[in-house]
Amino acid sequence: MKKYLVFVGMGFELIGIVFVNIWVGIWLETQKPMKNIWPVILVFLGLAAWFYRLTLLLKKMKTQNDK
Repeated sequence: MKKYLVFVGMGFELIGIVFVNIWVGIWLETQKPMKNIWPVILVFLGLAAWFYRLTLLLKKMKTQNDK
């Protein structure tokens, strides 16, 4: 599998994370209002998890290239 396809997939993954977290955040606002802070919190948590996953992927790819 080509390495660039992994990164294309991660782009779609990022878009999905953002939209799902916004949707869940809006739903949480209807259940427990917090001045529209739920979507913001969830998007930042999703982005942090995505960047962590990206870092792990880059480290894995680097070790594979070093072999």
